[in-house]
Amino acid sequence: MMNVVFGYSDYITYLLYRIDALPQSRGSRAALAKFLGVQSSFVSQVLTRRAHLSREQAIRVTEFLELSHEERRYFMLLVDADRAGSKSLEAFYRQEIDEIIRKREEVAESIGVPGKVPEEAQTIYYSSWVYSAVHILAALSHTNTVSAIAKHLRLPLAQVEEVVRWLVSYEVVNMASDGKLSIGKGRVHLGSHSRHVARHHANWRIKVLDALERSKPEDLHYSSVLGISKEATKILKQKLLEFLREAEPIIAAAPEDQAVVLLLDIFEI
Repeated sequence: MMNVVFGYSDYITYLLYRIDALPQSRGSRAALAKFLGVQSSFVSQVLTRRAHLSREQAIRVTEFLELSHEERRYFMLLVDADRAGSKSLEAFYRQEIDEIIRKREEVAESIGVPGKVPEEAQTIYYSSWVYSAVHILAALSHTNTVSAIAKHLRLPLAQVEEVVRWLVSYEVVNMASDGKLSIGKGRVHLGSHSRHVARHHANWRIKVLDALERSKPEDLHYSSVLGISKEATKILKQKLLEFLREAEPIIAAAPEDQAVVLLLDIFEI
């Protein structure tokens, strides 16, 4: 349930979803009414859009649903937008709502990944999948030399040497006196509005074709074309973003013993 509220643009639809999803769904409306200190009939009127929650009742609803502070703030804005007495006031609240969504959709901001490649160098770094592949492989004990990386990627040694020299020059990768490589400034991550992001995504999606041809049992490939509502699409998008936020500490804490590619896509056709 965490953060699913951010996939909704009105609070009634969200409440209907949450109440129906509660373990005691048949008695959940009565339980909510009791928690708010109101009649069950009033909750029914709210859920059928014949009445609105007051702001005091709305904040109690967030307590009933055990929302976080960020989720409560968003929910209260949804309530304020629906309760607004004028178009200009509603537009003000909708703008606040859109701003929250915009910030959450900027994955780099919501995850907080440090250590970006300098802007002037990003054009080269994101020109080919090889740069980021070598970057990650430099951190693994069994591929932390130029020759090991070239063998692992099945690339010419001279090409990998050139890429490593470039990465070292920007301190993205470190090279010890014995030739052992290691990560310099950490992972490089692009925000969704970067001018390089389309090339970065394309690089690795093209590389997926190669992975499909040599598919291994431990690999996972999933593609699906769906016919669903816009509301459901928003929810799926928020769940994917939430997965990325939850995955970040797992990735950060995990020992580096293999290089993998993680791709997530959801878009309208």
